[in-house]
Amino acid sequence: MLKHKSKARLVARRKTPTHLSFHLRLFSSLAFWITLWSLMFIYFFTIDLLALIFGERLIPRLLLDTASLVKVCTIFTCFLYASFFAPKDYLLRFALLFTFLADIILLYNNISPIGVIIFCLAQYLHISRYASLNPKLFILWSIINLLILSFTRATFTEPLYGVAFIYANTLFLNLILAHRWIKRESPKYRRAALCNFFGFALFICCDLTVMISYFARIHILPEFLFAPANFICWLFYFPSQILLTNSSMMTTPYYAPFDSKIKTIGNKSKLVKNL
Repeated sequence: MLKHKSKARLVARRKTPTHLSFHLRLFSSLAFWITLWSLMFIYFFTIDLLALIFGERLIPRLLLDTASLVKVCTIFTCFLYASFFAPKDYLLRFALLFTFLADIILLYNNISPIGVIIFCLAQYLHISRYASLNPKLFILWSIINLLILSFTRATFTEPLYGVAFIYANTLFLNLILAHRWIKRESPKYRRAALCNFFGFALFICCDLTVMISYFARIHILPEFLFAPANFICWLFYFPSQILLTNSSMMTTPYYAPFDSKIKTIGNKSKLVKNL
């Protein structure tokens, strides 16, 4: 019986296409993802830092455009990562996909109401992942946001302000529910809950810098804050998306080394232990 099983496994391995086996080894490698994300980060960080120090006029336009494209592609790699390690976590995957689509739109127009609306949809999908923590709050929040949209249309208020307000309260609600998730979740899924919480904490830090950038652009804040705020926001945003990408509870067996590594890092942190 054991010999028969061994032969069956050997035959199955022989039937597996070489290119498929290579892709599995590549995408399930922790070193591959760390290297990929590190190279992408180093590239756009270097170009943006040079632009911040010397001014965009001294940096070739091609390098600046490529850096912006690499930034957006980092979010797409997060979507691919989630699709590989958590293919059945549809809410997380769609949330990352909507985030990627919003980033594409905001790349061309960083105050686009449509881009912010798509970001709101991404946040809504994130909230839906743990709406069961407080169903009444989830329903009440949805109704309030619909009322805000109706009020914006009825009073002919600038759509961007209404949508931005909804986006902000959605993000803060995500952080609150993420903290509740840590308290209620079993130790088995503590890694997912912690990644989710810290991901949204960094997300809020990112959006605070975006707000500073916008206020500097419309001269509510000093204009010299515009460029540094734009530079700093991605230092929060990129790691926030990586953390959220690792917040799934429906991971495949390939994810085991990643899960173990994140837990090891978390066990060394006093902040994590106090949550």
